[in-house]
Amino acid sequence: MAPGLAGILTALGHPSDHISDLGMSGASDAEVVQRAMDYDALLTLDLHRQASEWIAVNTAMLSGANVVRLRFRGREVSSLLSQTQAILRKWSEIEHLVTGRDDVRLVTVSRAGSQVRVQTVDEIRGILRDRDS
Repeated sequence: MAPGLAGILTALGHPSDHISDLGMSGASDAEVVQRAMDYDALLTLDLHRQASEWIAVNTAMLSGANVVRLRFRGREVSSLLSQTQAILRKWSEIEHLVTGRDDVRLVTVSRAGSQVRVQTVDEIRGILRDRDS
């Protein structure tokens, strides 16, 4: 995420920290997601597709970590402005999914904030089960 996004969200009343402010630049996904357990959610641009990292992230989500992922594709620009617009466009829905539903662990916001998709605890368990077989 753009480092300035945490400051914008904090100014809007949603206390946020960027990993660089926490001294975690270069930390593994597993370490970052574990730290996210201290917060309502981890906001990220993407999750790594390497199997070992996916397993670490999915396992952390099963332990209670919530992840909000912004996905920008093709010509969509992932600048501070576009990240801010995408997250604020769906803020109330994201907040409800993260704090109001115990079964949701991953919220993906795509198409510059026009689509929201969720992944539940049961779906994550299925992913881990499929990877083990």
